Amino acid sequence: MVNNQNTKKMKSIKAYISDLKGEHLELALRNYSEPYARGKQVVSHEAALLQAFDWKESPEGFNYWYDVWTDLVYLKYFDAPQHSQEGFESKAKAYVWEATSKPTGEARPLPTDAAARKEYSIFSGFVNYFPHAIAAVSKLSYKGSLQHHPEEPMHWDKDKSSDELDALMRHMIDGDWEHVAWRAMANLERKLTGTCQYEKGNI
Repeated sequence: MVNNQNTKKMKSIKAYISDLKGEHLELALRNYSEPYARGKQVVSHEAALLQAFDWKESPEGFNYWYDVWTDLVYLKYFDAPQHSQEGFESKAKAYVWEATSKPTGEARPLPTDAAARKEYSIFSGFVNYFPHAIAAVSKLSYKGSLQHHPEEPMHWDKDKSSDELDALMRHMIDGDWEHVAWRAMANLERKLTGTCQYEKGNI
C-alpha cells in the first residue's frame, strides 16, 4: 500500500506508475511507452501517468485515464493527503505576490482612462464568444502546469518553451486544436508584452 500520493522524490515514470493499484497498474504497464516517456524523471504519480503514454492511443481511451489522473490530482487515489492546505495557500500567495509585483514601466493589460476601458468588453466580446474554446485552453494550461511543476500552483513558466509559432504549426499539422489555440494566445501575449522571440528576425 502506498501511503503518500506524492513522495516529493525524483523517480522514473515507470517507478511511479508501478505504485498504481490493480487493473490500473496492469493496464498502465501494458501501455507504457519508453519513446513517449523519453526516460524522464518526475516527482509525482499524476505527472508520471500524464507522461507514461498517449492516453488517446490507449485501448482504454482518454477518458479512462483522465479519471484515474483526476483521482491522483484530487488526493482520492491513495489514503494519505498529498499536500496540506496551508502549504498550497503559502505557495499560492507567493505566486500572486510575484505576479502582481511588476516593474513600474511594464505595460498593463488595460488602459487607466475610464472611457477607454469601456472599449475592452472582456466578458461580452471574449468569454461570451468562445466559452468552449476558453474552457479547453484553460484545461490544457492546468495539465501543462502539472506536467512541468507538479509541486507548485498552476502558472505559466515562460522559460520552458518560447517557440510559440513553430509549436503552433506542429500542432496544426497534428490537428491538436486546443494546443493551436493555446500557442496562438501565448504568442499574442508575448507580442503584446515585448517578449516575442520572433521580433526583429530573432528566429
